[in-house]
Amino acid sequence: HVCWFQHTLGTLGVILKRHSESFSDLAKDEIEELGEIIKLSQKALDIEFKPDWYNIQQNCNWHHHLHFLVLPRYKKKRELLEKTFEDKTFENPIVYTKEKADENIRIRLSELLKKHM
Repeated sequence: HVCWFQHTLGTLGVILKRHSESFSDLAKDEIEELGEIIKLSQKALDIEFKPDWYNIQQNCNWHHHLHFLVLPRYKKKRELLEKTFEDKTFENPIVYTKEKADENIRIRLSELLKKHM
């Protein structure tokens, strides 16, 4: 899903359907499916925004439910719906935004990426 918080343009979340708090609890088929979802996500992002790199993170901090973030990284600014997105820490740890993305941005991201998935 398109994340509420667009830390970088196109930040996506991959959430396990069943409850688990640990990557080591995943079954082999779940790991394979995760890999396919990440590949499809990166393909769609590559077509639409041409990221320079990706960070894939396993998170479970505040929800205590296993999920992953696909974080595209950009050397240069990108724009969507007249909003400029800048990855100010490219090649360094990401700086997370505390501001939710505008609903129109999230809807447009979802429309663009679904075309390729």
